[in-house]
Amino acid sequence: MIKIISILVLGIQIVTAKTVSISGVIFNLENKPVRKANITLLNLENIPVVVETSNRKGRFAFKEVKPDFYYLEVKHPEDGQSRIKINPRRKRNRDLVLRLIIKPTPDLPLVYTYSNAKALETDPALRMKPVKTEVGSGKITISWGKRSQAKIYQLYRDDEMIFESNDHIFKDTLAVPGVKYCYQVMALGEHGFRGPLSPVLCISALTDVPRGIQTTVDKNKILLKWNPVEGAKSYNIYRDNEIVATSDEASFKDEEFCFSER
Repeated sequence: MIKIISILVLGIQIVTAKTVSISGVIFNLENKPVRKANITLLNLENIPVVVETSNRKGRFAFKEVKPDFYYLEVKHPEDGQSRIKINPRRKRNRDLVLRLIIKPTPDLPLVYTYSNAKALETDPALRMKPVKTEVGSGKITISWGKRSQAKIYQLYRDDEMIFESNDHIFKDTLAVPGVKYCYQVMALGEHGFRGPLSPVLCISALTDVPRGIQTTVDKNKILLKWNPVEGAKSYNIYRDNEIVATSDEASFKDEEFCFSER
């Protein structure tokens, strides 16, 4: 007796991750192709993923590369070196074709995406949001969010760097009360990569409370004096919680003051 065994094969959809190629040509300062240049593709931990050597025409190619963040480093013992960063796009990553020039003293590193668009001088992965501020008497506290690829943050006040650290908060105790200051922050990554300056945010520190108030009474008049407050342009004078005058000086004579009789 012959048994007939039938096998039903179910359709299985195999999904493979889309890959791209990274290829290009290496030139020296004389605009000649560089042969036997070492090209290394590294992940963000600086671990080599794949290594290639340029051919006699200066060409190289990495095939079936997963679109991700990479550093691409080119070195040649005579012609110099270069380093770029490659950032993935959220959608539609495409093959990347590069034309790289190596120099004994390399230029500032550029950033590419898998789109063959123009290289960027600043890294979008290091883009910062506007800083946050908390205003106190005679000080301004500035804070900002962290970026995973940032190693150092630079804080600028009125286009001048006043703080550099891996911390994300700074207390500006030199802010003059009443004076407006404009703040921006920049994130710096490894190997000289830097992000753009954050949108500018301008704010003023609070003026301090008048201190050293002295009074001199003369009949139905009272003279008020106090220590000048740094940054103050004028002073409001209150009587019984109501503004009765404004003075540009650190003094005021109340000629309508009167004593209550008992």
